[in-house]
Amino acid sequence: MPPTARRHPRSTPRIDRPYLAGYIGWLPPKDADEPDSGHDDGFYGHPIVILSPLAQDGRLTSFGGNDLASKYTSTHARGRYLPISPSPAHPDNGKLLYLDVSSLPLRRSSNINTENKREMELSSFRPYDSNSGNVCLLSRNSYQELIEYARFEVPLADLHQHDLLSSIMSNGAQISPSQANSTRYQPIPRISNHGGAPTRHQTHHGAGGRTTGRGQSQRAERFTRPASRPHGNYGTISSSSRSQQPVVRTPNATQSDSGSSGSIGTVLEMFLWCALAIVLGYGAYRAGCWTVWAAGAAIDAIKDAWGAATGAIRQTINGTIATVKNVPSTASTESGYWTFCENLIMCASPTSNF
Repeated sequence: MPPTARRHPRSTPRIDRPYLAGYIGWLPPKDADEPDSGHDDGFYGHPIVILSPLAQDGRLTSFGGNDLASKYTSTHARGRYLPISPSPAHPDNGKLLYLDVSSLPLRRSSNINTENKREMELSSFRPYDSNSGNVCLLSRNSYQELIEYARFEVPLADLHQHDLLSSIMSNGAQISPSQANSTRYQPIPRISNHGGAPTRHQTHHGAGGRTTGRGQSQRAERFTRPASRPHGNYGTISSSSRSQQPVVRTPNATQSDSGSSGSIGTVLEMFLWCALAIVLGYGAYRAGCWTVWAAGAAIDAIKDAWGAATGAIRQTINGTIATVKNVPSTASTESGYWTFCENLIMCASPTSNF
């Protein structure tokens, strides 16, 4: 385990890739007066992997020298860890991360806990080995595999902060909050492809404005990466003047692009809502028209049925009355009796024409 005492390197270390992503540092045991000492869930006193230049980190653990298969028998428990070579590969998914070719080796076999991610103060970090003055960091492919496995989104504008790692290694991470939150970005070189693999050219300037030797430029070429995968882009950053760099990324440009895309998205959303309102309104109008037509048709049908029933009833009543009127008179009634007698008298009358 790295010592807890704070030691400063005798000279500024040589850094081939000036970025923080994938950097493995040391988080010493917390002090009572530290501002973020309120949440200690096993991070302090462990090596830390920085997932982005904003110092979001994940913890490394050695399991006392045991591998994952010996430490955990549950597949679910092993699933949150990724081993780093020379540890054995993951027993379930076969994944294995590697350090960079120029990286300082780890003291013992380690695994990255991909579930525990915290935002820490950058001033809390220390070099993994302050005596050697070398950097301990993951390879670019292993870092890409790590952030994909941990489902971590890297802010693109923060991948190219230049001075933070140098400050960590040179003065023991004594960085002011203003420098830690700085948004100064370096120009990004343009990648040209003339039939071969894309390359990046790096020029480091010393304090006197002199260019460093050829060996450091050759080391920078080892970290060439195409621009098609932004999350794994670990190409070195040139510190040349802005006039020599045709492509420059600034916070203002990023904000302008995001603002224009946001306004376009707002207009498109308003258009879709208006179209939906028109469609729903027309549908409600057609439904109302159909309801009125159906109600009128139902009323007409009821009227027709009522008229037919009323006519049938009237016809039945009229037929019954006509039948009663056609029945002949009988002598059983008093009026019929006198009528019958009257007819006999008329027949017996001498004036009758017999």
